[in-house]
Amino acid sequence: MLENSNLVIYGADAENKVVSNHINLWEEIDAYIAISTNDDKLLDLISKKIYDALIWKLIGVDTYTELSECLDAINTQLQGYSESGYEIKSLNVIVWIQEKNILYFSKIGKASALLIKPNSEVIEITDVKEEPGNFIYISNGNISSWEVLLFSSTRILNHLTNTELLESAALDSIDEQNKNISEIVSEENIWKDIAIISFKYIHEKEESSENLLAKAWSFANSWVEKLGDTLLAKKLIAILYKLRDLFKIPKNISKNTFLFFGIFCAFIILYSVSSSLFNTTDTIVVEDFENQLIEAREYVKHGAENISNPDVFTADLKKAEDLIDGIKDKQLFLWDIEKLLTDINALRKQFNQVDVYSFTEEKNVLTRTTEPVKMVSLWWKVYIVEKDKIVWPVVSGIEPGSYDFDFSDEGDAFVDALELNNTIILLTEKNRIVSFASWGNFSYVSVVGQEKWQEMSKIWKYRTNLYTLWWNEESSQIYRHRKLTNNFNAWEAYLKEADQTDIGKTLAMAIDGGFYILKDDLKMIKFYSNPYRIESLFLNELPANYNYDERSPVYLITRPDLSYIYLYMNKKIWIFEPNTQNYINTKSLKYIWQIEWWEDSISSFYVKTDGNIFVSNSSWVYKLEFQVSDDKLIVQ
Repeated sequence: MLENSNLVIYGADAENKVVSNHINLWEEIDAYIAISTNDDKLLDLISKKIYDALIWKLIGVDTYTELSECLDAINTQLQGYSESGYEIKSLNVIVWIQEKNILYFSKIGKASALLIKPNSEVIEITDVKEEPGNFIYISNGNISSWEVLLFSSTRILNHLTNTELLESAALDSIDEQNKNISEIVSEENIWKDIAIISFKYIHEKEESSENLLAKAWSFANSWVEKLGDTLLAKKLIAILYKLRDLFKIPKNISKNTFLFFGIFCAFIILYSVSSSLFNTTDTIVVEDFENQLIEAREYVKHGAENISNPDVFTADLKKAEDLIDGIKDKQLFLWDIEKLLTDINALRKQFNQVDVYSFTEEKNVLTRTTEPVKMVSLWWKVYIVEKDKIVWPVVSGIEPGSYDFDFSDEGDAFVDALELNNTIILLTEKNRIVSFASWGNFSYVSVVGQEKWQEMSKIWKYRTNLYTLWWNEESSQIYRHRKLTNNFNAWEAYLKEADQTDIGKTLAMAIDGGFYILKDDLKMIKFYSNPYRIESLFLNELPANYNYDERSPVYLITRPDLSYIYLYMNKKIWIFEPNTQNYINTKSLKYIWQIEWWEDSISSFYVKTDGNIFVSNSSWVYKLEFQVSDDKLIVQ
């Protein structure tokens, strides 16, 4: 059972105003708030914001995480109030969450919290340093039976001594304690209003004094037996026996006396050692941990201020991460560590111009899929190509059907696809071409003038022609197949032999009138067949994470109707802008942004129009809309 009592001590001609409140959020979760500020309007605004945040964000699943999200939202609001001219510096707040006998609390400014152990000691459990304008740390711990917690909108130890607090806490009820505190503080003729909330935790199943005494005696006997069996106790007893022989003390007197004296000494030594260890740990937590965290935060702040200087930015974030690695295993101030790592990750995303999009089943979900290979459009409708089937329709709220294909070659599978002349053309792993008509009919497509289809890694189309790309580790080649009525003509090789070797291994290709070719070294070239020429393209403003994982597929998407070049690499979407919309004069590509999936990885995507794309993972297809403004991608 938790006894609690609210107290407001009014000072003479006080300029500040205070508010304290209790909110029962769930059956076993309560929130308590104490606020003080000189700004009346700010008091009203921030109290409402805190109440709303607690009510909507604390849902009783993971209190620590939910409180951290709540405080994060309040910090954001406080920053806005500060920019609007409110007196943030005068704000003192303490927010306390009680879940059974577990406590979580955080504070702003001069607010403080005390733990009063009955007939023992008073411990200030909040940092003495002021934290103006922001919740920074979340503290948490358990409260034991009969312990008293006192939260205040100011540092209450400026007005009360330890002795006065211990005497107050020893009174019968928490209301009597607060009354006594009020009388003591009021005698000082204070000049401000103070809000105080006090708590005393009493276990509902308090046992009788006889039972407690029996348990205490049993516990003591157990400790005596354990200590008597330790090496330290045995050594002390052996020394005492030697002293007995030296002074010729009778055995019947010395036996029990030496035994208990030895155990008593061992107990004292063990207690001293353990106390020393615990005190050392507390010192490390309070001083070293906090100082390292503050230092890491300063590195992050300095890195953010120098985001345009790659060397300084990278070095600062690395130093911050090294400091965090050294302290996060202590399991204290977990929210602060998580928040700092989140800030570091966000800065790196900003540095690399990355938009991390969070997809949910409620947001723009279109259809279910399992193993997407490619998405293509036929008659303005999107189809999903999987390894052995085509799934359609991609429409919100409609369960799609599937068209399965029976491969003639065992172990074959679809690896690429495109739309050509109102049919879907599919490339298989074993270098076969398959066509699919919108009414659900599959058929193999032959090639005229050559024995069989050549080896192919990717396929593309331009106008009515089919283009295939082949590469190995040393060279690449582009083939064109002209469309016939029901099949394709024999290949025409495009690249000259010397250029095949110069280009080397190719990762991806796309056509907008010229051929964009992404090489194995991630350099981009553009090839033109008429007149024949190859241009090296400058890639401007590339991010630090421009690299690729060989285990992940790579492909390019562009068309004459698109203004951007879309690259699928490392399961992300990279967006580049050509220096001109006239494909003949392309000289460079400027990196604009990249899109990645927060919960999962992107397995495929299809660009319907610039700013309107379909994105899939291994389970769902989503619709993503965005616009580019001032070289920044804005997800809508």
